Amino acid sequence: MPAKGMPMVLLLALVPFTLFAACDGGEEDVDAEPADPSIPTPAYDWSDEPWNVVVSLPIFADFVREMGGDQVAVASLIPPGADPHTFVPDDEAATLVQEADLVLVNGLGLDQPTIDFVQANRPDGRLFMVDFVRNVPSPSTQQPIGGFPIFAKEVGDNPHLYLDPELVSIYAETVSHSMVIIDEINEPYYDALFAAYVERIKALHQHIESDMAAIPAENRSLVTEHDSMIHWANRYGLTIAGTLAEDGEDAIRSALESGQPNAVFTEVGMGDGALESIASDYNARVCALSTDSIEEEDRPYIEMMESNSAEILSCLGGEAR
Repeated sequence: MPAKGMPMVLLLALVPFTLFAACDGGEEDVDAEPADPSIPTPAYDWSDEPWNVVVSLPIFADFVREMGGDQVAVASLIPPGADPHTFVPDDEAATLVQEADLVLVNGLGLDQPTIDFVQANRPDGRLFMVDFVRNVPSPSTQQPIGGFPIFAKEVGDNPHLYLDPELVSIYAETVSHSMVIIDEINEPYYDALFAAYVERIKALHQHIESDMAAIPAENRSLVTEHDSMIHWANRYGLTIAGTLAEDGEDAIRSALESGQPNAVFTEVGMGDGALESIASDYNARVCALSTDSIEEEDRPYIEMMESNSAEILSCLGGEAR
């Protein structure tokens, strides 16, 4: 069996990845467990002394739970409702880092204060951090035919890659392969968990695609707190009419003056009420999304994304199919 607490190699090397195409089949219940997930029993059961995995964002903790099952214990360095762009973990979180077998972060500036904290508090001689964006092929770049892909980290893409279900499968695979690196004996177990989760992500993509297709053509634009929704918009044929943090108040007012859309989207952990105040001047509806953070530590990613999809559909005047 593997030795617990073994020194880790630097897990910044590229993890094999899988891109999937949208399925042509009918819609599925994305909340339902696969009918036959075929999850084998772990060859060695760590459930009494699980591997310690630490993540930056609470959103990522769900990937660890899904990819590791009861073989892992996961903790988030950033609490629910906090802005990862600015939040700095406290001294108590240093213990989590020092006892971790694996640390997973996003990168591309989304959670940089936490990455700096991990680097400052890691145990001597143990390099064990994985940043997801090194494994995600850039969605904004023409990829070469054959050969090595161009990754989001190289290009400097917008960091919110996990809000595109077709890219989040690579987040999940990165977790799965990282678990295999530290616990190779249980590779079939982790592979099976990953395969089952990918099927649920495919169903999630279909669900969102159907919702977004129901939004009227004249109303397919988003006004948000900051530039979090670009990958979602690109995937599902929406546009970004304005972001308060990047474009400023005048740009938001200009977008709302047309009345299309007649809604703005606040984001959990972001903003100081300014977007709501602007919206009130135009009688615009105020809606809410989870993008950088979530309200509850253990909220599943798929549930979060379904909720975002329903909110966008409702607020932009569409009807669920």
